[in-house]
Amino acid sequence: MADRVSAHQAKELLADEQVCLVDIRDVQSYASNHIAGAIHLDNVSFPDFLENTEKERHVIVYCYHGIMSQSVAAVLAEH
Repeated sequence: MADRVSAHQAKELLADEQVCLVDIRDVQSYASNHIAGAIHLDNVSFPDFLENTEKERHVIVYCYHGIMSQSVAAVLAEH
């Protein structure tokens, strides 16, 4: 199950270099501004990320409003 975290909790979690931060907004938004260290995922790159990311690795997903990120986080949690 994917947990919702606050910005403060995310900052604390990201102190661990093993935690991955994923931006799923559109590529233009990512290119113009994103959280330092975040990687961009879209429909093309997501399957590779899913296949190549260790199942035990913690991933924080963010989007514009938290709606799509919950869906993506749920898929990650299932795999």
